[in-house]
Amino acid sequence: MDKVPVELFRVPLFEPEWVRYDERPECTVFAVKSKVQPHFRFKIWWKKEGHEQLSKCYKGLSKYEEQNYHGGFVNGLPIIELSVPVRTCIGCQRPKILYRVVHDAQPHYGIKARGYGLVHVTPLHFQLLVANHMEWRCRDPSPFMSTTDSLEKVRQIIRIYQSKGMTGIRVHKFRSNGPEWEQEVGRLFHVPKLGYDLHNLHYRTCHYMQREYLLESHIPPESIIETTEVEDIPYESPPPSPKKRKAVEDDSEEEKKRMPSGKRCTGFKRES
Repeated sequence: MDKVPVELFRVPLFEPEWVRYDERPECTVFAVKSKVQPHFRFKIWWKKEGHEQLSKCYKGLSKYEEQNYHGGFVNGLPIIELSVPVRTCIGCQRPKILYRVVHDAQPHYGIKARGYGLVHVTPLHFQLLVANHMEWRCRDPSPFMSTTDSLEKVRQIIRIYQSKGMTGIRVHKFRSNGPEWEQEVGRLFHVPKLGYDLHNLHYRTCHYMQREYLLESHIPPESIIETTEVEDIPYESPPPSPKKRKAVEDDSEEEKKRMPSGKRCTGFKRES
């Protein structure tokens, strides 16, 4: 499937909360949990009419074939918009200087996303990949990295890493523009603005996310102005951690017991 273009692109929008299929039987496209791909735990399931609608909006979708393996599912994220615009940070909206706090446990010395070379951003999966990244307890490799233009947030992240016993904590200060940047890859997204584009109130209003920027792929080494080691900074008790969103993993066992059994869907095909 085509990679999303720069500056402005369009993506499908899915319901942010899990819904039982029998609550939305008229929906023709669902995002559902899957273990088929090792680094991305979602698959898109569609009925024929849903596939036809998506094919008109996005190039490179896998073909809809009657003989494709298919089966039922109970819970999924139903599609609510076929196409909504998403904007990257460009021009004066792109901070000149950004910071990224890293530690020894991060791959690629912290300057490449965990999903670098493993997970590719496509319009069909964009919202789901962002949701995975923003869920702290999700450890799926992400094609994004969290950065900030706020020194106060840098200090907060350092305190959190120190409280977790992380070693090799350091701060990369880097330019977000320059000839070393491949803009087709190094797209930058301001989280609150993503909240408006993806209709996500939490991204728009969460205080902790107001100065957060998601950078796709990697930081070019040539753009790094300086790297500061912070292991010797005295430890200070961190402020209360921001309230975590409900994990996108399975519901708790207690919730599952309260949830009435749902009707399994039929007539859906899985993207191949």
